[in-house]
Amino acid sequence: MIDRGLLNEAKAGDVVAQRCLGDIYERRKENGWKSTRHNSQKAAFWYQKAAEQGDSLAQFLLGLHYDWTTPEPDYEQAAIWYRKAAEQGDAQAQFRLADMYEEGSGLTVDFAQAAFWYRQAAKQGKPDAQHNLAFAYANGRGVRRNRAKAAYWYRKAAENPEYEQATDAQLQLGILYKNGLRNFAQAAVWFRKAAEENDLDAFVNLADLYADGLGVRRNCKQAVTWYRKAASLGNVYALVKLGDSYAEGKGVRKSYADAYFYLTLAALEMEGKERLIAERKAEIVVSNLAPAELSKAKQRVRRHLRGAKLVEQRRILKSQKRREQMGRIPVPRTAKAGYLFR
Repeated sequence: MIDRGLLNEAKAGDVVAQRCLGDIYERRKENGWKSTRHNSQKAAFWYQKAAEQGDSLAQFLLGLHYDWTTPEPDYEQAAIWYRKAAEQGDAQAQFRLADMYEEGSGLTVDFAQAAFWYRQAAKQGKPDAQHNLAFAYANGRGVRRNRAKAAYWYRKAAENPEYEQATDAQLQLGILYKNGLRNFAQAAVWFRKAAEENDLDAFVNLADLYADGLGVRRNCKQAVTWYRKAASLGNVYALVKLGDSYAEGKGVRKSYADAYFYLTLAALEMEGKERLIAERKAEIVVSNLAPAELSKAKQRVRRHLRGAKLVEQRRILKSQKRREQMGRIPVPRTAKAGYLFR
Protein backbone atom coordinates (compact mmCIF):
# COMPACT_ATOMS: atom_id res chain seq x y z
CA MET A 1 0.00 0.00 0.00
CA ILE A 2 1.48 3.33 -1.08
CA ASP A 3 1.54 6.00 1.60
CA ARG A 4 -1.00 8.63 0.50
CA GLY A 5 1.01 11.49 1.97
CA LEU A 6 4.06 10.43 -0.05
CA LEU A 7 1.93 10.12 -3.18
CA ASN A 8 0.48 13.61 -2.69
CA GLU A 9 3.95 15.09 -2.21
CA ALA A 10 5.14 13.39 -5.39
CA LYS A 11 2.15 14.69 -7.34
CA ALA A 12 2.89 18.17 -6.00
CA GLY A 13 6.35 17.93 -7.58
CA ASP A 14 8.55 16.97 -4.62
CA VAL A 15 11.67 15.42 -6.16
CA VAL A 16 12.58 13.22 -3.20
CA ALA A 17 9.04 11.87 -2.96
CA GLN A 18 9.00 11.13 -6.68
CA ARG A 19 12.30 9.30 -6.48
CA CYS A 20 11.11 7.34 -3.44
CA LEU A 21 7.94 6.28 -5.25
CA GLY A 22 10.01 5.08 -8.20
CA ASP A 23 12.17 3.05 -5.83
CA ILE A 24 9.12 1.56 -4.10
CA TYR A 25 7.60 0.42 -7.40
CA GLU A 26 10.97 -0.91 -8.59
CA ARG A 27 11.43 -2.93 -5.42
CA ARG A 28 7.92 -4.31 -5.70
CA LYS A 29 8.88 -5.78 -9.05
CA GLU A 30 12.17 -7.16 -7.71
CA ASN A 31 10.36 -8.79 -4.79
CA GLY A 32 7.91 -10.52 -7.12
CA TRP A 33 4.82 -8.59 -6.08
CA LYS A 34 1.77 -8.60 -8.35
CA SER A 35 1.32 -6.35 -11.38
CA THR A 36 5.01 -6.52 -12.29
CA ARG A 37 4.57 -4.77 -15.63
CA HIS A 38 2.39 -2.06 -14.12
CA ASN A 39 4.91 -1.50 -11.31
CA SER A 40 7.78 -1.27 -13.79
CA GLN A 41 5.96 1.39 -15.76
CA LYS A 42 5.15 3.34 -12.61
CA ALA A 43 8.74 3.10 -11.42
CA ALA A 44 9.96 4.61 -14.69
CA PHE A 45 7.20 7.24 -14.55
CA TRP A 46 8.20 8.55 -11.13
CA TYR A 47 11.93 8.27 -11.72
CA GLN A 48 11.49 10.32 -14.87
CA LYS A 49 9.43 12.95 -13.06
CA ALA A 50 12.32 13.47 -10.62
CA ALA A 51 14.98 13.08 -13.31
CA GLU A 52 13.43 15.78 -15.47
CA GLN A 53 13.75 18.16 -12.55
CA GLY A 54 17.50 17.54 -12.61
CA ASP A 55 17.81 15.09 -9.72
CA SER A 56 21.04 13.23 -10.49
CA LEU A 57 20.23 10.21 -8.35
CA ALA A 58 16.86 9.80 -10.07
CA GLN A 59 18.62 10.13 -13.43
CA PHE A 60 21.01 7.36 -12.45
CA LEU A 61 18.18 5.16 -11.16
CA LEU A 62 16.21 5.73 -14.36
CA GLY A 63 19.28 4.73 -16.36
CA LEU A 64 19.63 1.64 -14.17
CA HIS A 65 15.96 0.88 -14.73
CA TYR A 66 16.41 0.85 -18.51
CA ASP A 67 19.76 -0.92 -18.20
CA TRP A 68 18.89 -3.79 -15.89
CA THR A 69 15.35 -3.97 -14.63
CA THR A 70 13.07 -3.77 -17.67
CA PRO A 71 12.08 -7.08 -19.34
CA GLU A 72 14.14 -6.07 -22.39
CA PRO A 73 16.90 -3.55 -21.62
CA ASP A 74 16.89 -0.28 -23.54
CA TYR A 75 20.59 0.60 -23.54
CA GLU A 76 20.16 3.76 -25.58
CA GLN A 77 17.74 5.22 -23.04
CA ALA A 78 19.96 4.02 -20.22
CA ALA A 79 22.95 5.82 -21.73
CA ILE A 80 20.96 9.06 -22.09
CA TRP A 81 20.06 9.16 -18.41
CA TYR A 82 23.43 7.91 -17.20
CA ARG A 83 25.04 10.75 -19.12
CA LYS A 84 22.77 13.35 -17.52
CA ALA A 85 23.65 12.03 -14.06
CA ALA A 86 27.33 11.64 -14.94
CA GLU A 87 27.57 15.24 -16.09
CA GLN A 88 26.30 16.26 -12.67
CA GLY A 89 29.07 14.27 -11.01
CA ASP A 90 27.30 11.04 -10.06
CA ALA A 91 30.18 8.53 -9.74
CA GLN A 92 27.99 5.45 -10.27
CA ALA A 93 26.56 6.90 -13.47
CA GLN A 94 30.05 7.89 -14.66
CA PHE A 95 31.26 4.33 -14.11
CA ARG A 96 28.35 2.70 -15.89
CA LEU A 97 28.55 5.17 -18.78
CA ALA A 98 32.24 4.26 -19.14
CA ASP A 99 31.30 0.58 -19.19
CA MET A 100 28.80 1.21 -21.95
CA TYR A 101 31.45 2.94 -24.06
CA GLU A 102 33.78 0.02 -23.34
CA GLU A 103 31.19 -2.62 -24.25
CA GLY A 104 29.36 -0.79 -27.03
CA SER A 105 26.04 -1.12 -25.20
CA GLY A 106 23.72 1.60 -26.49
CA LEU A 107 26.76 3.57 -27.63
CA THR A 108 29.48 3.19 -30.22
CA VAL A 109 32.58 1.60 -28.71
CA ASP A 110 34.92 4.42 -27.73
CA PHE A 111 37.82 3.54 -25.43
CA ALA A 112 38.87 7.18 -25.08
CA GLN A 113 35.43 8.12 -23.79
CA ALA A 114 35.44 5.05 -21.54
CA ALA A 115 38.76 6.12 -20.03
CA PHE A 116 37.48 9.69 -19.61
CA TRP A 117 34.46 8.62 -17.58
CA TYR A 118 36.38 5.99 -15.61
CA ARG A 119 38.75 8.81 -14.64
CA GLN A 120 35.88 11.01 -13.45
CA ALA A 121 34.53 8.23 -11.25
CA ALA A 122 38.02 7.19 -10.12
CA LYS A 123 38.75 10.70 -8.89
CA GLN A 124 35.70 10.41 -6.65
CA GLY A 125 37.12 7.26 -5.09
CA LYS A 126 35.09 4.60 -6.89
CA PRO A 127 37.46 1.59 -6.71
CA ASP A 128 36.15 -0.39 -9.69
CA ALA A 129 36.61 2.74 -11.83
CA GLN A 130 40.14 3.09 -10.45
CA HIS A 131 40.81 -0.54 -11.36
CA ASN A 132 39.51 -0.12 -14.92
CA LEU A 133 41.37 3.16 -15.39
CA ALA A 134 44.58 1.46 -14.26
CA PHE A 135 43.98 -1.27 -16.84
CA ALA A 136 43.50 1.39 -19.52
CA TYR A 137 46.83 3.04 -18.64
CA ALA A 138 48.65 -0.30 -18.37
CA ASN A 139 47.47 -1.38 -21.83
CA GLY A 140 47.18 1.92 -23.67
CA ARG A 141 43.42 1.44 -24.05
CA GLY A 142 41.88 4.80 -24.87
CA VAL A 143 44.84 6.63 -23.35
CA ARG A 144 48.59 6.68 -23.95
CA ARG A 145 50.24 3.83 -22.08
CA ASN A 146 51.63 5.05 -18.78
CA ARG A 147 52.75 2.38 -16.32
CA ALA A 148 53.34 4.88 -13.50
CA LYS A 149 49.74 6.09 -13.73
CA ALA A 150 48.55 2.51 -14.01
CA ALA A 151 50.39 1.66 -10.78
CA TYR A 152 48.92 4.71 -9.07
CA TRP A 153 45.33 3.75 -9.87
CA TYR A 154 45.81 0.01 -9.26
CA ARG A 155 47.15 0.91 -5.83
CA LYS A 156 44.15 3.12 -5.11
CA ALA A 157 41.85 0.19 -5.85
CA ALA A 158 44.05 -2.38 -4.12
CA GLU A 159 44.17 -0.43 -0.87
CA ASN A 160 40.40 -0.03 -0.59
CA PRO A 161 39.31 -2.60 2.06
CA GLU A 162 35.70 -2.49 0.85
CA TYR A 163 36.51 -3.24 -2.79
CA GLU A 164 35.41 -6.76 -3.68
CA GLN A 165 38.03 -7.06 -6.44
CA ALA A 166 40.90 -5.67 -4.35
CA THR A 167 42.77 -8.98 -4.60
CA ASP A 168 42.77 -8.81 -8.39
CA ALA A 169 44.00 -5.20 -8.23
CA GLN A 170 46.81 -6.36 -5.93
CA LEU A 171 47.74 -9.11 -8.38
CA GLN A 172 47.70 -6.75 -11.37
CA LEU A 173 49.83 -4.26 -9.46
CA GLY A 174 52.34 -7.01 -8.72
CA ILE A 175 52.43 -8.04 -12.38
CA LEU A 176 52.92 -4.42 -13.41
CA TYR A 177 55.84 -4.00 -11.03
CA LYS A 178 57.35 -7.32 -12.11
CA ASN A 179 57.00 -7.15 -15.88
CA GLY A 180 56.63 -3.45 -16.60
CA LEU A 181 58.26 -1.26 -13.98
CA ARG A 182 60.80 -3.98 -13.04
CA ASN A 183 60.54 -3.21 -9.34
CA PHE A 184 60.70 -6.73 -7.96
CA ALA A 185 60.61 -5.73 -4.30
CA GLN A 186 57.28 -3.98 -4.82
CA ALA A 187 56.09 -6.89 -6.95
CA ALA A 188 56.80 -9.25 -4.05
CA VAL A 189 54.87 -7.01 -1.64
CA TRP A 190 51.73 -7.02 -3.77
CA PHE A 191 51.95 -10.68 -4.78
CA ARG A 192 52.15 -11.57 -1.10
CA LYS A 193 49.07 -9.49 -0.30
CA ALA A 194 47.11 -11.25 -3.06
CA ALA A 195 48.53 -14.64 -2.06
CA GLU A 196 47.32 -14.11 1.49
CA GLU A 197 43.85 -13.83 -0.02
CA ASN A 198 44.40 -17.20 -1.77
CA ASP A 199 44.88 -15.87 -5.28
CA LEU A 200 46.19 -18.69 -7.48
CA ASP A 201 48.23 -16.51 -9.86
CA ALA A 202 49.78 -14.70 -6.91
CA PHE A 203 50.99 -18.06 -5.53
CA VAL A 204 52.85 -18.78 -8.76
CA ASN A 205 54.30 -15.31 -9.20
CA LEU A 206 55.51 -15.12 -5.61
CA ALA A 207 57.04 -18.58 -5.93
CA ASP A 208 58.92 -17.47 -9.06
CA LEU A 209 60.36 -14.47 -7.22
CA TYR A 210 61.63 -16.69 -4.40
CA ALA A 211 63.02 -19.23 -6.86
CA ASP A 212 64.97 -16.56 -8.78
CA GLY A 213 65.80 -14.29 -5.86
CA LEU A 214 64.06 -11.27 -7.39
CA GLY A 215 62.93 -8.64 -4.92
CA VAL A 216 63.38 -11.14 -2.08
CA ARG A 217 66.25 -13.25 -0.83
CA ARG A 218 66.45 -16.45 -2.86
CA ASN A 219 64.67 -19.17 -0.91
CA CYS A 220 63.88 -22.41 -2.70
CA LYS A 221 61.91 -23.78 0.26
CA GLN A 222 59.59 -20.79 0.13
CA ALA A 223 59.30 -21.20 -3.62
CA VAL A 224 58.23 -24.83 -3.19
CA THR A 225 55.70 -23.83 -0.52
CA TRP A 226 53.96 -21.42 -2.88
CA TYR A 227 54.23 -23.74 -5.89
CA ARG A 228 52.58 -26.43 -3.80
CA LYS A 229 49.71 -24.11 -2.91
CA ALA A 230 49.21 -23.33 -6.60
CA ALA A 231 49.46 -27.00 -7.56
CA SER A 232 46.80 -27.88 -4.97
CA LEU A 233 44.43 -25.72 -7.03
CA GLY A 234 45.36 -27.41 -10.28
CA ASN A 235 47.93 -24.99 -11.73
CA VAL A 236 49.90 -27.07 -14.24
CA TYR A 237 52.84 -24.65 -14.35
CA ALA A 238 53.24 -25.14 -10.59
CA LEU A 239 53.11 -28.91 -11.08
CA VAL A 240 56.02 -28.70 -13.51
CA LYS A 241 57.96 -26.48 -11.12
CA LEU A 242 57.38 -28.95 -8.29
CA GLY A 243 58.56 -31.76 -10.53
CA ASP A 244 61.70 -29.80 -11.38
CA SER A 245 62.29 -29.02 -7.70
CA TYR A 246 62.15 -32.68 -6.70
CA ALA A 247 64.29 -33.75 -9.64
CA GLU A 248 66.99 -31.20 -8.75
CA GLY A 249 66.60 -31.25 -4.97
CA LYS A 250 65.90 -27.52 -4.77
CA GLY A 251 63.94 -26.58 -1.67
CA VAL A 252 63.07 -30.23 -1.03
CA ARG A 253 64.91 -33.49 -0.65
CA LYS A 254 65.68 -34.92 -4.09
CA SER A 255 63.11 -37.54 -5.06
CA TYR A 256 62.78 -38.85 -8.59
CA ALA A 257 59.55 -40.63 -7.63
CA ASP A 258 57.96 -37.34 -6.53
CA ALA A 259 59.33 -35.61 -9.62
CA TYR A 260 57.71 -38.26 -11.83
CA PHE A 261 54.40 -37.85 -9.98
CA TYR A 262 54.14 -34.09 -10.49
CA LEU A 263 55.50 -34.05 -14.04
CA THR A 264 53.13 -36.82 -15.12
CA LEU A 265 50.12 -35.00 -13.67
CA ALA A 266 51.21 -31.84 -15.45
CA ALA A 267 51.60 -33.65 -18.78
CA LEU A 268 48.11 -35.12 -18.49
CA GLU A 269 46.66 -31.58 -18.28
CA MET A 270 48.81 -29.98 -20.96
CA GLU A 271 48.61 -29.85 -24.73
CA GLY A 272 50.96 -29.32 -27.64
CA LYS A 273 54.56 -28.30 -27.05
CA GLU A 274 54.14 -27.84 -23.32
CA ARG A 275 52.88 -31.38 -22.95
CA LEU A 276 55.83 -32.75 -24.92
CA ILE A 277 58.25 -30.86 -22.67
CA ALA A 278 56.61 -32.20 -19.50
CA GLU A 279 56.60 -35.73 -20.92
CA ARG A 280 60.27 -35.44 -21.86
CA LYS A 281 61.16 -34.31 -18.35
CA ALA A 282 59.20 -37.25 -16.93
CA GLU A 283 61.09 -39.63 -19.22
CA ILE A 284 64.41 -38.27 -17.97
CA VAL A 285 63.27 -38.81 -14.39
CA VAL A 286 62.17 -42.38 -15.19
CA SER A 287 65.73 -43.25 -16.21
CA ASN A 288 66.74 -42.65 -12.58
CA LEU A 289 64.07 -44.93 -11.11
CA ALA A 290 64.35 -48.64 -10.43
CA PRO A 291 61.46 -50.73 -11.87
CA ALA A 292 59.89 -51.18 -8.42
CA GLU A 293 60.09 -47.45 -7.72
CA LEU A 294 58.55 -46.62 -11.09
CA SER A 295 55.70 -49.07 -10.47
CA LYS A 296 54.91 -47.41 -7.12
CA ALA A 297 55.08 -43.95 -8.71
CA LYS A 298 52.60 -44.97 -11.41
CA GLN A 299 50.25 -46.44 -8.79
CA ARG A 300 50.43 -43.15 -6.90
CA VAL A 301 49.39 -41.24 -10.01
CA ARG A 302 46.44 -43.58 -10.59
CA ARG A 303 45.29 -43.35 -6.95
CA HIS A 304 45.51 -39.60 -7.08
CA LEU A 305 43.44 -39.32 -10.26
CA ARG A 306 40.79 -41.69 -8.89
CA GLY A 307 40.58 -39.70 -5.66
CA ALA A 308 40.38 -36.38 -7.48
CA LYS A 309 37.66 -37.69 -9.78
CA LEU A 310 35.67 -38.99 -6.84
CA VAL A 311 35.85 -35.63 -5.07
CA GLU A 312 34.69 -33.87 -8.24
CA GLN A 313 31.78 -36.27 -8.68
CA ARG A 314 30.70 -35.69 -5.08
CA ARG A 315 30.89 -31.94 -5.62
CA ILE A 316 28.69 -32.22 -8.72
CA LEU A 317 26.14 -34.38 -6.92
CA LYS A 318 26.03 -31.93 -4.03
CA SER A 319 25.52 -29.08 -6.47
CA GLN A 320 22.73 -30.96 -8.24
CA LYS A 321 20.94 -31.65 -4.96
CA ARG A 322 21.18 -27.99 -4.02
CA ARG A 323 19.67 -27.01 -7.38
CA GLU A 324 16.87 -29.54 -6.98
CA GLN A 325 16.08 -28.12 -3.55
CA MET A 326 15.85 -24.69 -5.14
CA GLY A 327 13.44 -26.05 -7.73
CA ARG A 328 15.86 -25.88 -10.64
CA ILE A 329 16.60 -28.57 -13.19
CA PRO A 330 20.15 -29.81 -12.62
CA VAL A 331 22.53 -29.31 -15.53
CA PRO A 332 24.59 -32.46 -16.30
CA ARG A 333 28.32 -31.85 -16.12
CA THR A 334 31.27 -33.94 -17.08
CA ALA A 335 33.53 -34.71 -14.17
CA LYS A 336 37.03 -33.36 -14.54
CA ALA A 337 39.83 -34.52 -12.31
CA GLY A 338 40.96 -31.87 -9.87
CA TYR A 339 44.01 -32.00 -7.66
CA LEU A 340 44.34 -33.25 -4.11
CA PHE A 341 47.63 -32.94 -2.33
CA ARG A 342 47.91 -33.99 1.26
